[in-house]
Amino acid sequence: MRSVIFVAVLLVMQLFTFGLGRSLQWLFAPVIGARGRRWLMGAAFLVTNSLIAGLLLQLGHAVFRWTALWMVMLLFVMYAALATFLLYLVLRRFMPQKPMSRSLRLFAPLFVLGLFGVALYNAYTPVIRHAEIRINKKLERPLRIGMASDMHLGILFGAKRLDELAAIMNREKVDIILLPGDLMDDNVIAYRAENMRPSLEKLRAPLGVYATLGNHDLFGHEREIYEEVTKAGIRVLANESTVVDNRLLVVGRNDDLDKKRPATAELLKNQNTTLPVLLLDHRPTDIETHAKLPIDVQVSGHVHNGQVAPRQSDCALAQPHFLRLRTNRQRPFLRYFRLRLLGCAAALGFAIGSVDYRREGAALMETEGFAKSVQAESNACTITFVSSYRVIMSRHTRA
Repeated sequence: MRSVIFVAVLLVMQLFTFGLGRSLQWLFAPVIGARGRRWLMGAAFLVTNSLIAGLLLQLGHAVFRWTALWMVMLLFVMYAALATFLLYLVLRRFMPQKPMSRSLRLFAPLFVLGLFGVALYNAYTPVIRHAEIRINKKLERPLRIGMASDMHLGILFGAKRLDELAAIMNREKVDIILLPGDLMDDNVIAYRAENMRPSLEKLRAPLGVYATLGNHDLFGHEREIYEEVTKAGIRVLANESTVVDNRLLVVGRNDDLDKKRPATAELLKNQNTTLPVLLLDHRPTDIETHAKLPIDVQVSGHVHNGQVAPRQSDCALAQPHFLRLRTNRQRPFLRYFRLRLLGCAAALGFAIGSVDYRREGAALMETEGFAKSVQAESNACTITFVSSYRVIMSRHTRA
């Protein structure tokens, strides 16, 4: 199946590259001849296939980043071509050919730049949401949880954004903070160079801050990442469980890139699961298995809300059909439909959440990075995540 998907992605990229070449030929038609048009088409295919070859040869993560950016460029050019064609259908009715052509050739590149502008704005703009969940385990008082996933601390997401995240958590007055993976963007080089530790240390909550490692934390620098996050006062749960204030059982699993990670059931053995159980698992792929375990809430990330438009729209449209609540042993849980991407993006952002726990009912929630409200049992269970969701473009994820 993976081979079929890989071939399909290659074919789509060739098709989009042809569209880019044709768009460039049209854009520069007034100033180049036939030879120049051939050069433009050849250059487009050369860049695309050179990047693909670099990925296959595993020439480094920089190649992955440039490929991600190039794929976004291909997609945005297709959007611009469609918008330009629709505008042409309107203008041709009342505008002379020559000024119309000049206008369209000005409109197309500005449209692409506008998409990138909107993408960057959305990438850096968090949207704050709230939710309440009722569980059937006793709590002395309501518990307020803040969740943040996929921060990817690095060149594009640094100390200033961490300060913003800490300010949001403080303003929300959360009791505990959960960070389910992709804490760093592959390594700690930028983290150390920018001295982000003081900003990361600002993430504080009365019951503590807990994290687990995502796939981008396991690309060969997991020890340094673990140590830096721990130095900032955050408890990293690398395939382990901990009881918090005799009130909660918090469980953290490494991403499935860790082939030695134990099953979640093993992590729950000999643990007091009569307490509310919170699970941090970066990828939400085991949600069906977890629904059969005594877990009350699972927080996950990884998918970045679809990453590149129109995937966000696909997620929103799919949720009424594929995100449905079922009951398992009198415990409602969220079943999700995974949407795979054919492309990646190279911007940034984070997802953060605030959850209130009440005393009645029960829920196992899997976030899938969507940040949507889900109602269950006559409003017994609602959850919404604070997030910096991107309409056009989001941070990359390497599957």
